[in-house]
Amino acid sequence: MPRTLPPRPNLDQLKRQARELLRALLARDSAALQRFGAGLPLVDKPILAQALHVIAREYGFASWPVLRQHIAQIRTKPPTARQQNVALLAERLAGAAQRRDLEALFAALQIGARAGDEVRALLVERGQLPLMLDLLLRGAESSDARVRFLAAQAMDHWADQRCAAPLRRLLHDPVPRVRWAALHSLQCAACKLSPLATAEDLTETLITLALGDPSVKVRRVATLRARPALRRAARRCCPRRSRRRRRRGSGAQCPPVTRSPRHERRIGHPQIS
Repeated sequence: MPRTLPPRPNLDQLKRQARELLRALLARDSAALQRFGAGLPLVDKPILAQALHVIAREYGFASWPVLRQHIAQIRTKPPTARQQNVALLAERLAGAAQRRDLEALFAALQIGARAGDEVRALLVERGQLPLMLDLLLRGAESSDARVRFLAAQAMDHWADQRCAAPLRRLLHDPVPRVRWAALHSLQCAACKLSPLATAEDLTETLITLALGDPSVKVRRVATLRARPALRRAARRCCPRRSRRRRRRGSGAQCPPVTRSPRHERRIGHPQIS
């Protein structure tokens, strides 16, 4: 599946990706060899030009010169109003992260999901997302419950794998809404670049929260999140086919289905007097 260029692609960033790929190839990394083999025949000593070619193919272009020409054309076009707005939002987030200003960061994060995806892609391209996540991780350790809640809530869209452990700790926070936000951010994978945890990894924790959490809201969310994992576990442990086979082997008969008088009238069967 081809990768997607950000709205304002950076040629230097793509060259950096090619150099990283070349270093991995020289180290005989299996994932890098697989990427290289998808675009070019494997060679003993790859060079940078071949790595650039692989990067271009991964982004859906025939060669590196074609990709470079495409980026040059984009750069010559004036940015649209939407691109300018995305760049402004990214600058606000990056500025708040550099100043270590949590309140300004939370205020700048009040943006829509679609714009958030574009801003996140721009921050990733510029290498500024880790600095912002550092500030959110500091907020998750704050003594202020409001700051912990907003940090956990923001991690629903902006988290990476470093946020998994702090979110797990916040599942045991004394404030119910912090636990709820941490549970949602840890389980929801729709808004993130990559999921933080699977339902199977948290099944025991979800069951504990569903049965014993003092907050009704936390118990409800934990129950809804645990239900699919429990169903899959039940299918693996005791599939329907196996239950049928055991029933047939033991000679057990299924109990007759009893129908209520209302059901008999509705389906047209005569009532039993």
